[in-house]
Order: sequence, then structure tokens, then C-alpha cells
Amino acid sequence: MKKLIQSFSLSVDFYQRAHAMHWNVTGIDFPVYHQFFAIIYQEVYAVIDIFAEQIRVTDNFTPSIHQALLQSTLPESGNITGTKAFLMLKELDICNELVINSLNSAFNEATLADEQGLADFLSARIDAHKKHGWMIKSCLQ
Repeated sequence: MKKLIQSFSLSVDFYQRAHAMHWNVTGIDFPVYHQFFAIIYQEVYAVIDIFAEQIRVTDNFTPSIHQALLQSTLPESGNITGTKAFLMLKELDICNELVINSLNSAFNEATLADEQGLADFLSARIDAHKKHGWMIKSCLQ
């Protein structure tokens, strides 16, 4: 379940970035984007524990938050300290697409292993990130 653990690591990193963007966004649209980033990070954070438990169900160990961040392959963040919302959104959009790709790979891995419950969980995560992507892209237009 290597792809599952990688998806967990990317999800933890994605959560952490959205939360940092929530804290550090600046500009005239601050109130709107402060709340927007909160919606995203809160949704992702709400399933981190469930995600970790899904890994344990597969008889694997879940990396710590620190380990997950070290294992993440999302590109280095340059937009979390007082940067304009547009640049943060562009970064989050790229990261979200990478999370979706990773979740799709983990879904395929779970399906091949006949892990229907896990595949169902991953399917829901894919849908959630597609919704995040739609909202992020809408803000970028």
C-alpha cells in the first residue's frame, strides 16, 4: 500500500499549506480568502485521522505528521508568508492536482487488492479534492 501512504503524506502537506495560507494571506481580499482557505484546510483536516486509520486497516503503520511532511513530494512552497491570495491559489491548485493524481493511484492500488472499503474512502477523497479544485480554479478566473 505504498501509494496509499504517499497519498496520506501529500494530504497532510496539502492541509498544512492551506492552513498556513489561511494564517498568512494578505491584501484587500483578505477576509474572503482567509475564510476560503479555512474551508479547505478544515475539510482536509477532518479526515486525516480517518485516513491514518485506513492505513492501519491495511496492516501498515501510518507515518507521523513530521514523517508525512518529509515524505511529501509536493513542490516547495514559496507562498505562505504574507503573499497575495492569487499566488497562494495558484500554488494550492497545483498541489491539489498532485493530491488528486496520488489519490487516483491509491484508489487503483486498493481496487487491485480487493480493498473495497478503502477504495470507497479514496473515492470520497477524490471527489472532495475535485470540489476543492473547482473552487480554487473559479477563484483564479
